[in-house]
Amino acid sequence: MRKIMLAICLGMWIWPAFSQGLDHDVCAHAMEIFPNEPIPLQSNVQATRSEEEVPDGIPITCIKSFENDLWYFFTVKSGMSYYKIRVNPIGCNTPAGMQALIIKSDHCDPESFEYIGCQNPQDESLLELFVEDSTVGTRYMIYVDGYDGTECEFILSLEAFSANPQTLEDIARQQYDYAEIEPAFHPEDIGVQFVNNESLITWTADSRSETHLFIIQQVITQRSGLNIAKKLNVVDPKNTVGASDELRYQYLDNRVVFPEQESERCYRVVRVLPSGEKLYSETFCVPIDLIETFFISPVFASETPQVYQINYQNRKKQDLVYVLYDEQEQELKRLVRKKEPKRDGVITIDMSPYAPGFYTLRVEGADGTYVRKFFRE
Repeated sequence: MRKIMLAICLGMWIWPAFSQGLDHDVCAHAMEIFPNEPIPLQSNVQATRSEEEVPDGIPITCIKSFENDLWYFFTVKSGMSYYKIRVNPIGCNTPAGMQALIIKSDHCDPESFEYIGCQNPQDESLLELFVEDSTVGTRYMIYVDGYDGTECEFILSLEAFSANPQTLEDIARQQYDYAEIEPAFHPEDIGVQFVNNESLITWTADSRSETHLFIIQQVITQRSGLNIAKKLNVVDPKNTVGASDELRYQYLDNRVVFPEQESERCYRVVRVLPSGEKLYSETFCVPIDLIETFFISPVFASETPQVYQINYQNRKKQDLVYVLYDEQEQELKRLVRKKEPKRDGVITIDMSPYAPGFYTLRVEGADGTYVRKFFRE
């Protein structure tokens, strides 16, 4: 009765849930679904996986692990160029929820898969994915899986539209972007620096430009040579009235996990207009030059007035050199710790001789330098 009432509230008719004999547990027997038509309530409780048809996972898609998947497909219809796929979990045995992937392919060979969209919120929330295609008969597969083996009942729906149904909020939520589009956003000084084992991305934009938001994406090259982009975050614009002004933006990618094969990180900035149009920047990259033998925290105020400090971790016996600079990059003081042993510790900085303002602490070790900027109040 609960399921029937839920179906009525959602405005759709639902047949009993699948529980055994799931033909669409394998790609070759994917269930065909049709735009704007009801689909039975689904369940992946009895689903397994087939190794020979597993799609790519992270970082090419958002799928972290492949456990209990189900397969569906639809084809593009005449007069309908936009498709919205919704996967709504309504009962899961863990709060991890579900993950879903849109694949363009006529076959179940993973080598033929062209990825279109991916969602993995890692909680029991609604997934929404979009397809734009006007070529009648083009085949798309929907791959649905429980995150980390989660078992769920879920409502699957497919809607078709003649005009783009995506809202600005929909655009901001999309985790992966597989579009191959010529750059149309050209800030003069866009770029990235790798400092403190972090990527600092900077760009400028006109303060009076019509911008809804900026999306920061990491660009990853697939085996085929095509690029895909993973959303890292969104940045709100700083619009002003009156005179035009070039405003500087920055975003810090401070993820600390670096796969062994990763020698550089590449990024792009997407400017999203109020109309929903997306303007892409060029892709720009920075070599990864990791400091692995020590770590220096940001500078922070201690409990003692005018005294600041940093935490450090030294993972190898080495010399560590601490140098304090003022805003004009003039050296103010220096501390050399010879043959610092492997240990964690604290360094204090007495700032009482100096006026309030911006300062920089540089710490040099055997395999690199940390640069920590801070404000002395």
